[in-house]
Amino acid sequence: MRFKKMIWGLLLCCCAFAGQGGAAESKLKGVMYSDYYYIVSGAGKEQNGFQLRRVYLTYDLKWDDEFSGRVRLEAKDSGFGSKNKIEPFVKHAYLRYKKNRHTLYMGLSGTPAWNITESIWGYRPVEKTLMDLNKIASSTDMGVAYHGQLDEDGKANVQIMLANGSGQSAETNKQKKVYGLLHFKPGALNLTAYADWEKRAGSQDRTTLAAFVGLKNDSFHGGIERFCAFAQKSRSSTAWYFTVWRGQAG
Repeated sequence: MRFKKMIWGLLLCCCAFAGQGGAAESKLKGVMYSDYYYIVSGAGKEQNGFQLRRVYLTYDLKWDDEFSGRVRLEAKDSGFGSKNKIEPFVKHAYLRYKKNRHTLYMGLSGTPAWNITESIWGYRPVEKTLMDLNKIASSTDMGVAYHGQLDEDGKANVQIMLANGSGQSAETNKQKKVYGLLHFKPGALNLTAYADWEKRAGSQDRTTLAAFVGLKNDSFHGGIERFCAFAQKSRSSTAWYFTVWRGQAG
């Protein structure tokens, strides 16, 4: 309860600040994905129910063309048979500084792990992307992140992040995690090379390498992704996903 009051207090303070600063622009928005499911075979045969796959409540505040910020809450169904109530948690809470082709994030912001892959995949409400599904990394982390364009046209881009490595949870050790992503997009083609490294106690460092080739235009989006994760247990996987047609309204 105390945590919820703190979050709502933060949102109200942001709203009040936006109202006093005439030049600031603010936006409060929400989105919800819900469905009914029925498992006809397998280990969970005949499990069925209505569920909330994901709920977002987002507050964006823009002071000027350079400074902006975001607070986002996320909640989801805890799963069939669970007695836990739907509890919101902080997904994003960051300040952003953007100047020309350079952007700096400070706080709890998105990691480079699969943000490009997810934008090509396009069906996040239905299923997670490959590394997200296998819990290889976290979609957000607490730290400092840099996004930059290496050319004027934005065909070559880089993302670098130094963070706790604990996702939305509190830090538990003195070590930190480094993320890096190179993204090339000549036209409709998207190519990425991703790596992260986390220092761990007891010589249990964690390293992840991933590569992605994707294509996205008005009528098609698909791609191939491969990742290798090395830690106490080594894992690697390959996924192919595509849709042969993507219609657009109008």
